[in-house]
Amino acid sequence: MAVKRILVVDDNEDVANCVAEVLRLMGHDVRAAYNGRAALAAASEAPPDVMLLDIVMPGMSGFEVARQVRLQHGPGVVLIALTAFGQDAARQMSREAGFDQHLMKPVDMERLKKLLEG
Repeated sequence: MAVKRILVVDDNEDVANCVAEVLRLMGHDVRAAYNGRAALAAASEAPPDVMLLDIVMPGMSGFEVARQVRLQHGPGVVLIALTAFGQDAARQMSREAGFDQHLMKPVDMERLKKLLEG
C-alpha cells in the first residue's frame, strides 16, 4: 500500500489523535487538526491526499470545509466524512458538499484501510 498524506479533522481532539495514530501505525504520513479553520490552513500548507472530516464542528462545519477544499484543491483530495450521522439526509448532504465517502463513528478501521488502498 502506498503511503498517503492524511489530514484528520475532528473537534474532539482524542478522536482525531486516536484515528491519526492508527493511520500512522499503518504507515501513513498523518496530521491532525481540531477545527475547520486549522484544517483549511493545514491543507493549504501541505495538500493532503486524503482528509477525514468530522461534520459537526463549532465555527465551521465539515460540510463547509469540504466545499472550500473542493474550491481550492479540486478533486485531487479524497474527502471522507467521519460522523455520528448516518441518515440518508446526512449522506446526501455529504455528497452535495463534495465528500467521496461517508463513514460512521466509531470508524471501522478495516473499512477505512480498504478505502485507503483503493
